[in-house]
Amino acid sequence: MATLNGTLTASPATGATFDPALPTYKDHVRLALGDTDVATPLLVDSTIDAKLGLFSYSEAVAQLAEALISQFAQKPSDYTDKNGVSIKWSERVKAWRELVLNCRASAVETPSAVRPAAKGICIGLLTAPDKTTFRSD
Repeated sequence: MATLNGTLTASPATGATFDPALPTYKDHVRLALGDTDVATPLLVDSTIDAKLGLFSYSEAVAQLAEALISQFAQKPSDYTDKNGVSIKWSERVKAWRELVLNCRASAVETPSAVRPAAKGICIGLLTAPDKTTFRSD
């Protein structure tokens, strides 16, 4: 966390993003987990990106769902906020358990039409194959 004039602000590493056009694996993961409200995310982008960097898509989804199960199984089953919005965590936990089983049974396919998440800085893009030849000596 960073501070600006004494006020806490979220750093980019703790933020959450979601694009309903689903251009990245991260967006697909958020949709699969039901974590599409970036104002109150269940997971931060860096956690999702870390799992996607270490595991296959379906295993990353399964492990993230297991983490949410562990976290929210400890909370009261029903929750209503001050604005009257009600959540039944027990229903979400049940859905996440089913998602884990489906992922591990290979019933969840890796999305095919996505662009990889940006890593670092991109100076330029290759528009044709690199046909550079190097000296053999």
